[in-house]
Amino acid sequence: MAGGGGLNAPTPAQIRQWTEELARDPGSRVFLPLAEAHWRAGRTEVALRLCLRGLERYPDDVAAHVLLGRLYAAHGDLERAMDEWSIAVQLDPDHVEAHRELGRAWLARGQPERARPHLERIGEALPAPVSDGARSPTSDPVAAWEAALAALVAQGVLGAVVIDEQGLVVAGRVVVEGIDLAEALAAAFHGLGDDAERACRYLGLGDWSGATLELARAHVRVLPLGRGSLAVATAPTVPLGRAIRLAERLQRAAGPLVGEPA
Repeated sequence: MAGGGGLNAPTPAQIRQWTEELARDPGSRVFLPLAEAHWRAGRTEVALRLCLRGLERYPDDVAAHVLLGRLYAAHGDLERAMDEWSIAVQLDPDHVEAHRELGRAWLARGQPERARPHLERIGEALPAPVSDGARSPTSDPVAAWEAALAALVAQGVLGAVVIDEQGLVVAGRVVVEGIDLAEALAAAFHGLGDDAERACRYLGLGDWSGATLELARAHVRVLPLGRGSLAVATAPTVPLGRAIRLAERLQRAAGPLVGEPA
């Protein structure tokens, strides 16, 4: 939903070229890749202005409506975001990303029945019902985790991954530009909790409860989870306090995956 880090991201030269082209010709279609580039870099205000101006000239640009919806969602305006995604599916009833965003948004609103037609349209299953990461004793903990993650995507969560003590992925995904980076994140953060715990103990700072890495295109919150850890990626536009609360919700939902209560 919100911008993420960049495999195959445009180069500074490409961004400069698009900017110059748009300055010469305000009607150029490069407004869209330029807006996407700014979105990925966390410059959502610039991306928002580019999208709005572009849609004034090209109101039927489906991809622009989808991106505008993601930008509104990153600012916490889910109502406007859903309006844009609804316009997108009206213009293109088979648009996969627009249906996916609407499905996730309805899940975030606690209305799975309204999410169902959008997710089924693109071949995605409706997650098992949960409430704020809770699950019934008979539910599948992986399904409960997936539902909790899906419900938070519309609130700025880019993805999350549960990592066991061996550095292996237990569940989750962090998809950036069509590529799942879960395995890479697991490898990068394996052992971080142990190192942090030792450092906190040595310095007399108490128990380690989490750490945040502020990257250019995403903020990653790493929390302890059993003998492993949980990495939650959020858009840079999400305030740190809110990002921590979202990560803690996913931490509670992930507890059953490592034998802890939800």
